[in-house]
Amino acid sequence: MATLLAKGEVRGLVIRGHSGSGRAGLAAELAELLGFTAIEVSPELWQSQPALPLACQLAGWLPVIKAQIGAGESWQLPAVHPDIPHVVVLGVNDAVAGREMLELEMGVPDEGERRALWNRFLGHPELAERAATALLSGPVIQRIACNARLRAEQSNEQLHAGHIARARRDLGAERLRLLAHPVTRQISPEAIVFPPLVEQNLSDFISRAHHRESLWQDLGVTLQASRNPGLRALFVGDSGTGKTLAASYVATALGAPLYRVDLAAIMNKYVGESEKNLGSLLDLAAAADALLLFDEADSLFGRRTDAKQSGERYANMLTNFLLTRVENHPGIVILTTNSRERIDSAFTRRLDTIIDFPLPGFQERLSLWQSHLGRRSPGENICKTLASYCDLSGGQIRNVVLTAAGCGSPDLPINIQQLMFALQREYQKLGRSLPAQLETLSR
Repeated sequence: MATLLAKGEVRGLVIRGHSGSGRAGLAAELAELLGFTAIEVSPELWQSQPALPLACQLAGWLPVIKAQIGAGESWQLPAVHPDIPHVVVLGVNDAVAGREMLELEMGVPDEGERRALWNRFLGHPELAERAATALLSGPVIQRIACNARLRAEQSNEQLHAGHIARARRDLGAERLRLLAHPVTRQISPEAIVFPPLVEQNLSDFISRAHHRESLWQDLGVTLQASRNPGLRALFVGDSGTGKTLAASYVATALGAPLYRVDLAAIMNKYVGESEKNLGSLLDLAAAADALLLFDEADSLFGRRTDAKQSGERYANMLTNFLLTRVENHPGIVILTTNSRERIDSAFTRRLDTIIDFPLPGFQERLSLWQSHLGRRSPGENICKTLASYCDLSGGQIRNVVLTAAGCGSPDLPINIQQLMFALQREYQKLGRSLPAQLETLSR
């Protein structure tokens, strides 16, 4: 590229890539090879100041034009000046029009290259092996590794996977937080209580996520033609059955940051703004290889209707845009819903996995009572009685235990009177009567 620019065979270069992929660094290296100094110029300034190209030539500058293009928008490439080389920096999905220029996309290094980079910056082969599954660019890997080492030094600890996970959560957090909420809780396998089938489905999904890049190796040409490392999952179940908890568990197992999409920040009354926000969100998540959680996803991925009014037509257009972008997204997206029938069938066909979260049975309820009460449990027999007669979800059991815990001293076991009080409160919220079998416990 530098040779072509130096010879004048190419005067303009477009560098595509996600934020943090090293586009500006490459432009600076090219400038140095050409004997120039890279200088960032806004598109507006470049197009409004006809004398700027000549000023750059006289000053020995290589203008680097960084354009911010929203979804559905297009930007006119600057006219190629016959004597002035210049670089245009764009996102992966940015649309441009105008005279053709040489294009280069800053892709993600393959797994072997990422492993070598992690090992180089961490000096820890075992951690490098695990971290290499994340689809991150070289400059991003370097920043995360430096942040992780600094965290270990500040806490006077040996470097471990938790330092890397926290460093990954810090990456791009400010911009992502404008559109999504970080979910920082770490969920270990010991903290989850699901039926065996749900646990197996989650384990299979995590395994596929770990190998989502190498999964395609040596498979047929038909699959290779549609290669995309992205994964899309739908978690289906009633409120309180553990769908959001499961998303946190997946993120913890992968050592990846998790963000719950803020629909209020995404949706906008002005036409086209919602698409821009969604496009920015997906691009930022791809750059950080962060998991995105669309809670109550039917509000965005709901079934399209026969559009009779302008509002319905716009809603259908937004759904179409979202289906296409999520299908092509290279990262991991998790959707939750109370009913799969509410999700557009065109999208459910594109999902990699659908996991049903049923209400817990007796054995799961018993484990939930025991794991929530912990050392403050009033006894095994009471836990078995509650599990037998209280057909509550995991979230509702959590509410009961927290309410009961607040009624007494934190140094003492929770007694049956406190549990009955908390159960009465929870059943009132549900508009149901307390099971008659529990009356003997309160006496």
